[in-house]
Amino acid sequence: ERDTESLSVLRSGLDTDRVIELARMIHRARRILVTGVDLAAALSWFLAYSLMPLGFDAEAPTGSSGNLQHKIDVLTGKDLLIAISFGRCLRETVESVLRAHARGVPTFGITDSDTTPIAMHCDAYLIATTSSPSFTGSYVPPMALINCWRNVSRRCSARNRAFTSSAAWVDGVIHWAT
Repeated sequence: ERDTESLSVLRSGLDTDRVIELARMIHRARRILVTGVDLAAALSWFLAYSLMPLGFDAEAPTGSSGNLQHKIDVLTGKDLLIAISFGRCLRETVESVLRAHARGVPTFGITDSDTTPIAMHCDAYLIATTSSPSFTGSYVPPMALINCWRNVSRRCSARNRAFTSSAAWVDGVIHWAT
């Protein structure tokens, strides 16, 4: 029941212009690094995996924070870092955003509030609530958000990356995905 309520909140509050902005950032990027630590690593892996069949060079690094730092150190302004973290946000994910910014790398966040460190430090972000009675939270809304974006991007890829989706079309995808 809580997940259904969270999906309704996502559907009614999702900023379609930001969905389109993320799609444009991804389509401009030469390489995409998706960071998420702890349980958010599953979301980062899913997003990176979803980007690869669409023709994007995407990766969600695993292992130590040193491995993540080394991956960020080879990014340039032509690449993109997507950071996924919720609540107070995990230090490694926030530090990856700060490190990317220091290198001039564009950043985009997926988080659960506009006051999180991810929202404050990323160039742009999308919000998906993770509230749940469970101590781990619910990743149903963030997963729906990723699926929504994937469908928007698939349409863009089918048009040779000439992004022309309208906000009305994106609204339809959001309704379908959630």
